[in-house]
This record gives sequence, structure tokens and C-alpha cells, in this order.
Amino acid sequence: MQHKAAQSWNEYGSARHTETNGSSKAAQVMSTKKTFTTSSVAAPAVATAGATSTPLSLLEDRAKGDDTPPLRYRTDLDKHVIHFAFQRFPHSIEILEDEDVMSDDWHFFWMNVGRVRSIFSTAEYRLTDTQIINHFPNHYELTRKDLMYKNIKKYIRDPNNAQLMVRYTPPCRGPYEWSEKPSGWLRFVDCVPVTYNIPNDFQMFTQEFRRQPCSTWIVKPTSRSQGRGIFLINRITQLKRWIKERKEADEAEGLPASTFVVSKYVANPLLIGGKKFDLRLYVLVTSFKPLVAYLHEQGFARFCATPYVANALKDDNLCSHLTNVALQKGEDAYNEVHGGKWSLANLCLFVQGRYGAVCADGLMRSIEFTIYHSLRAMESVMFNDRHCFELYGYDILIDDCLRPHLIEVNSSPSLSTTTLSDRLLKEEVLADVLSIIFPPSFPSPCAMSYWEYRLRTDLTTALQTGFHLLQVEA
Repeated sequence: MQHKAAQSWNEYGSARHTETNGSSKAAQVMSTKKTFTTSSVAAPAVATAGATSTPLSLLEDRAKGDDTPPLRYRTDLDKHVIHFAFQRFPHSIEILEDEDVMSDDWHFFWMNVGRVRSIFSTAEYRLTDTQIINHFPNHYELTRKDLMYKNIKKYIRDPNNAQLMVRYTPPCRGPYEWSEKPSGWLRFVDCVPVTYNIPNDFQMFTQEFRRQPCSTWIVKPTSRSQGRGIFLINRITQLKRWIKERKEADEAEGLPASTFVVSKYVANPLLIGGKKFDLRLYVLVTSFKPLVAYLHEQGFARFCATPYVANALKDDNLCSHLTNVALQKGEDAYNEVHGGKWSLANLCLFVQGRYGAVCADGLMRSIEFTIYHSLRAMESVMFNDRHCFELYGYDILIDDCLRPHLIEVNSSPSLSTTTLSDRLLKEEVLADVLSIIFPPSFPSPCAMSYWEYRLRTDLTTALQTGFHLLQVEA
């Protein structure tokens, strides 16, 4: 099966720049205007701080008539970008937060995952025809590390999926031109690091470790975030000792045994300026049956503040391995102006400049291929609900052969903003999300029929959002 990219990496746009006043801290504004071609790069355009390049067609339609019913929204996350997105609605009213999650006085609820569980755990509770929430009932099938790998392994074991491949162009190793690069095939199974659930798979992990005794592995708790509880090992005794200590601590506190995953560490990451980075990409899913998913043009690369040292595995050296902002902010080398981030547009320029347009396009194709099939792996287990959607934060690592590796998926990608460019990016992403998920006449009851239409239509063309539909061809 060959992947058909919805758009070229070259279309991911040129970087826009703006400057803040006062302390003269320059901030990069991330843009996705489709001005790239394979052979040329358009000059960057100047952006105004606080502006968004996304026309909100659906939102503008709502302003045409004064009889439009008000959209009543709630959120238990006090984030600027959420309120900013809803303030663009001509007829929006915020319902102040309270403890009654079962009330039906709202049309849209942007809620945390814990509250989602409380809603769907109540058997008699049903969402009304004019209510939408931002999580699927069992979203954790993709975002809990142990369940994600379990579901992907099951998907790969299917004979129809065992040889899923995408055309791949490795970096040039010889003197020939970029246009003459040899192309090969990259398998989906090679885009997901070998992973074991511990303690259940401990024996299988031990056997695999002995086959590769000099390899490095990364250990992660199954349901924690922001880099907490992560460490690296290169000896089996390290893991055995940690399991024993963790078990004793859990028993002392009267807690159930901790579960975690251990994954093969990607020891050859692509480095820029000697530093490791990964990608944060935004994926909107409006349905799992059938699968309807969109990838946003706006994303960013997160850099470590300190140079990468492959064999520095101690806890005090983790900041050269883990890109989590929560960890990097504590480093002396952390840059508060740009937050250690590059826009996807700037990364595009770097990849094109170093490896050429053919390799850059192949990288984007393989990233989309990996995301698409990770979602396909969830179709059989995800509870589909037309009142739900999901904005996932995908973390992708690129190795020095320009191959993507799926690290993890977040059900609640951070909406906190640390820089101007960070705020502009997240404002645009959320505005585009609302443009796609809301029927034009929502919250009127008849608007829900629009959802059936939505599942069969690529809305991004008509709405001119930064999202594009993920799709493949046989």
C-alpha cells in the first residue's frame, strides 16, 4: 500500500517574523501560507502580532442573521487560547464552571480527560443532539502508552497490514544529484519503536535485550506526562533493581503495582546544531468509523537546550535526551525568547537545504503515513460517538536517515503558551478546529445532520483552514 500525501512538505509555507517592543525580544511567527514550490522559496511575509491567517468561514456565516441562537460553551481548563477561540463567535456565551457535569445548559464543553471519564461512566447519561465534547469515550486507547503499543501490535499482526509500506527516499550518501536519489520502501512496523509492557512482558523483553546487549532502552510510566518518571537503561540489572524498588514503594503506600513501557531507544536522532529535537504535530479526528482525520500545517520542533551525548544516560543528563518543555525550562541554556522551538516552516527550510526537496517530500509522506496507520490501528477498539472529536498531539522523532518514529500521542496537548509564536500557533490551531467541528447553524437541533455530511466531505478545501485530510491510496 502506497501512501498518498495530501500535500507536499514544500507547501508547508515560509516563516513569518515579527518583533516585540520593549526588551527587543524577537519572536518568530509561524505561518502556513502555501508559497513553497520544489524549486523556489517565496520571500517571507510580515505578520502582525495577534493576527490569524485562517478565514473562519463557518463562524462568519453565523453572524449573518441576528436570530442565530447563542452558543453556550464551558471549559474546566483556564487557558487563554480556548477563550480566545470562542470569543470569535458572534453569539457565544461562556457558562461559568461548576461541579454539575451532567447539566445540559451547554452546547460545547472543552474538558479534561478525568471529567470525560466521569461523564461516560454514568450509564444513564446521554449527550443531547446539541452537545459536543472534545474527547472520545475511550480516547486512552491511543494515548496511554501501554494501550497504544498493544493496539498497534495487534494491527500489525493482521496479515493485511503486516507489509504496509510507504515510498521512502534516504539521504544522499554519494555525489549524484538530489533528483536522482534512489527510492525504497519504509514499513509501518519500522516507524514504531519495539516496545514491551512491564511487568507483563518482562520475560520477552529480557530475551530481546540479550539479543542486543549493547542497546539502550527508555523506560516510561504508562500514564504520566511532561517527561516525569522517564529514565534510560543499558543493563538489565538496572531495570530489575528499579522494578523491585517501585514494587516496595507501591506496597508501602497501599497502591496497585505500577505499570510502564520499555522501548528501544532511537540512538541515532537527527541533530541540528548538535542538539536533539522531536516534532509536535496536531491531528484532528472527527470520526473513527469511518476514519476521518486531519493534520494541521502548524506544528513545531522542540529542541533540547544542551548538546546530545549518546552515552550520557544518568538522570542528571536526561535534558540532552528528552525534549519536554517542562524539563528544558529548568536548564540554564533554555532560551525564553523562542522556547527552544522551531516552526515547521523553518524545519522545512533546513531539511530542504541540507538534503534536498525530494528527501523533504519523502519525509513528510512517511510522517503522514505513520500517523494515518496509528489511527487505523484504533478503529476496532475506539468507541465512536458523533458528539465527540479529538485534537491529538503527536510526538514524532526523526532519525539521521530521515525516518520518522512514533514516540507517543497526547490526548491533551499543552495549550499553555510560553512565547508569542507559541500563542499565535495555538490560537490558529484552535480556531481551525472550531471551524471544522461546528455545523453552520449549530446549536440548532437540525444542525446535527451536518455531521453525517462532514464524514464524507473534505471540509478543509471549502473552509480554508490549516488542516488537510489524511488519506492513502492502494
